[in-house]
Amino acid sequence: MKYTIPPVQDPQSSASMPICATSASTFRDAVARARQRVAAGIPHAIFVIRVERLRDATEHCGHEAGLVLLEKIDRLLVREAGPWNADCRPSVDQIAILKQDCRRRDAIALAHRICDVLNAETFCWHDLTFRVGATIGVLELEEQPEGIDDLLGRATEACDAARSLGNDGVLVFTGHPGEREAVERERAWREHISETLV
Repeated sequence: MKYTIPPVQDPQSSASMPICATSASTFRDAVARARQRVAAGIPHAIFVIRVERLRDATEHCGHEAGLVLLEKIDRLLVREAGPWNADCRPSVDQIAILKQDCRRRDAIALAHRICDVLNAETFCWHDLTFRVGATIGVLELEEQPEGIDDLLGRATEACDAARSLGNDGVLVFTGHPGEREAVERERAWREHISETLV
């Protein structure tokens, strides 16, 4: 999967969203430096968080509502995830975070904690109230041979797979062979069970 980070623009102006404003090149540079530290034994993880209602808030309630929700999410992430190395927005409804000193076990626990908080969060805008919701893909950085774009694409793919599987909202990829195939088998099995129960 080729990974691109498009600029997220205000549909009513040329102003970019203020939250997670790291540029694509800056985020890639941070991942490149992280890979060097991983080789020295310092663990890192990439989290791709899909905020389920962020796009809805922007499209149906207006750009201002999207900004307010982003600010709320930003405060929640700072509270739950603490300081991180870099962040960016791969798409309108996704936030990517690079975190240092984050081993696999810690990354999984953190992802579930963030997911639980966002899934329990509600957002009110005038007469509308809805649950925020989130799914998270985690990529544990190891000494993978892939290029940076491929690594970031794999983290985004993990997020998409977590959403499709409903795996408590979290799915971890390590880059080991057979992960994609295992996800496809799990998805096919769940579809088969659902069809059988209908």
